[in-house]
Amino acid sequence: MKKLYFKKLTCLLGIFSVSVNSYAADWAILDGNGKNSNLIEMDMSSIQQVASIAKSWVKVTYPKPIEMLQGSKDKYYSVMYRMMMDCKNGRYVFSTSILYSQPRGRGEVLGSTKLNEREAVYQMKDIAPDTVAGVILHYACSPASTKPS
Repeated sequence: MKKLYFKKLTCLLGIFSVSVNSYAADWAILDGNGKNSNLIEMDMSSIQQVASIAKSWVKVTYPKPIEMLQGSKDKYYSVMYRMMMDCKNGRYVFSTSILYSQPRGRGEVLGSTKLNEREAVYQMKDIAPDTVAGVILHYACSPASTKPS
């Protein structure tokens, strides 16, 4: 009886581990190194595009921690953003922002914000030339063959 239980448990754990691995993020470094400049990463597997709107997760790691609020003890090292981009008009908005206590989206979650995606479209901002947002827009809105590995 115990052997049958352990076989079933092992089988279930195996299936679970395969399904977890199939949803792993595919982070690609777009810019910087996080030591003396911001490290910008994009989850290439999270890119979704419907018509001219693309969505993707982006991580920014700062070289030094940033104070949450003036006078606060809490400082964050990285932020994970869910970006919505208008590929046709070169505009973007952060629909979700999550602040982390450690580099590269690790550690304790210190705060988060989330916009309603229907309303977020009306809060989009123009992307300035030669900016990180422009690089992110390029990869999110480009065919798969031009994406970094």
